[in-house]
Amino acid sequence: MRDWPGHWWSFFEHLHAPRVRLASLRFRATLFGGLLSTSLFVILTVTGVLLMYVYVPSEDGAWASIQVLEERVRYGRMLRALHNWTAQAMVVTVVLHLFSLAWRGAFERGKAANWWIGVLLFFLTVALSYTGYLLPWDQLAFWAITVGANMAASAPVIGDVVKHILLGSEAITGTTLLRFYVHHCITLPLIFAALLGVHLYRIRKDGGLTLSPGAQARAGPAKTKARGAILRWELWLTLLVTLLAVLLAYAAPIPLGPEADPLITPNPMKAPWYLVGLQELLHFHPAFFVTYGVTGAFVAFLLAMPLLPRGFAKTTVAGLSRRGALGLYALLLTVSLASTPLWAWHWDLALILCCALAAGVLGLGRGPLKASVGRLPLAVYLLGWIFVSYAGVTSVAVWLRGPNWGLLWIP
Repeated sequence: MRDWPGHWWSFFEHLHAPRVRLASLRFRATLFGGLLSTSLFVILTVTGVLLMYVYVPSEDGAWASIQVLEERVRYGRMLRALHNWTAQAMVVTVVLHLFSLAWRGAFERGKAANWWIGVLLFFLTVALSYTGYLLPWDQLAFWAITVGANMAASAPVIGDVVKHILLGSEAITGTTLLRFYVHHCITLPLIFAALLGVHLYRIRKDGGLTLSPGAQARAGPAKTKARGAILRWELWLTLLVTLLAVLLAYAAPIPLGPEADPLITPNPMKAPWYLVGLQELLHFHPAFFVTYGVTGAFVAFLLAMPLLPRGFAKTTVAGLSRRGALGLYALLLTVSLASTPLWAWHWDLALILCCALAAGVLGLGRGPLKASVGRLPLAVYLLGWIFVSYAGVTSVAVWLRGPNWGLLWIP
C-alpha cells in the first residue's frame, strides 16, 4: 500500500519509451505544441469540473449561476477567467501543433493513422470551445452562437439539417443550452480523452516524436534521456503553464455581459473569433463557395495529406523551377485576391493586404525566409498559406469590423 505513489508514477512513465531523444525536447523542434495542448486540456478538465458545482444548465438559471459564481464564490471570477483563457489558448496551441506536425513530416503514409487522429483532435478542440461559448448565456454568447448556427444553415442542401442537429430546435432555446452543456461537459471530453490516449500510444509505437530533417541533422549523434526524467520535466512545464494561466486569469478577468435577450440584437453580431473568418467570407461570397469551396476543401486537404503523391509531399518550395515558383505564387495570389470584396461598394484594402500577405510574405523560399520556407514540402507550404490567410481574414473581422459589418475607418 505504501508503494502506491511509485505505481502511479510508473503508469505515467509508460506514456514514453524507456529512452527519449533529447532532440525532441527542443522548442525549435516541436514548438511544444502537443505538451502545451495536453497541459491546457488538463487545466480545462479540472476547472470545468469545479465550475459544474455552481453552474445551472437551464434557460432561467445559467446566467444567474455565473453571476453567483463571480460575486459570491471565493475566487469564482478568476476560476471562470482561467477556464475561458485556457480554452482560447488551446485552440491556438492545437493549430500550432498541427502545423508543426506537418512541418516535421508526421503526415507521411507510415504515420497516416496518427495524423488523422490529430486532425480529429483539432476539430474536437474547436467543437469543445464552440459548445462552451454558449454556457454563460449572456448577450455575447447568445448572438455569437446564433451567428455560428446561421452560418451552418447557409450551407446549401444540408444547412437546415445541420442547424437543427446543432441547436435541437429552430432557434436557440433552453433545449439548445442543455444540449451544448452535455456535449461540452461529457460527450466531447470523453471522445477527446480517448483519442488523445490513442494518439499518445501511437507516438510511442511509432518510435517517438517525428523530427524534421533539419532538426535531425542538428541533433547529431542520437542522445537520449530516461523517461522518468522526461516525465518530471513535462510536469514542471505543466506547472509553469498553469502558473502563467492563473496570472493571466487574475490580471484579465472575463466580464459577464447582460443576460441573453432574443429581442435585442447587437450590431455587429460576430461569431466566436475562431469562426469569424468564415463569417467575413460569407459576407461577400455565396454560401456554396464558403461551405464547400473553402471549408470543405480545407477538411479534404487535411485528410488527404497522407495520400498525396510522394513527389508532391517531398518536393520542397526551393526545389521548384523558376517557372513553377512563379506559377504557384500567381495561383495563391489569385486565390487570395478572389477572397476579397473587390466588387463591393468600397475597396477593402485591409482584407486584400492580409490575404495577399499569405502568398507574399511566405516568399516561396526567396529572400530572408529562404533558409526556413525553402525547405518546406509543397503540401506543408500550402497548409501554412491556408493558416496565414485565415489568420489575416480573422484579424480583419475581429478588429476592424464595426456596425453593419463596415470597416471602422470608413463612414
